[in-house]
Amino acid sequence: MDHDFNAQRRETENTLVDLAERNCPLPAIADFDFYFVSNGSGARPEPAVSDLKRQGYAAVYSEEYNEIQVVVYALSVLPEAIWQREKLLTEICLRQGFTPDGWGFLNSSKLNEV
Repeated sequence: MDHDFNAQRRETENTLVDLAERNCPLPAIADFDFYFVSNGSGARPEPAVSDLKRQGYAAVYSEEYNEIQVVVYALSVLPEAIWQREKLLTEICLRQGFTPDGWGFLNSSKLNEV
């Protein structure tokens, strides 16, 4: 099945709307974690992480969770800015068998692993 980028984009936009409706103050710029999980036995974590690093991203694979974490620093907290980065990362990860599993504001506790 093909990936539904339109649904993914709507989810990102809805997340920001939801945060605003909850009166969560959002900074103009923030550091983000993007997560990608294996979509089956054909997933190739090492090539995925290598591809991401070649594109200049800090990425790490967790065997425990079978997921890839990509850290993006100093990203504008605007729907279009987040989506542009998210779409690019998703395209890279999909080629290696990983699907998007959401994003959040950086969890600095794993910073030394990246």
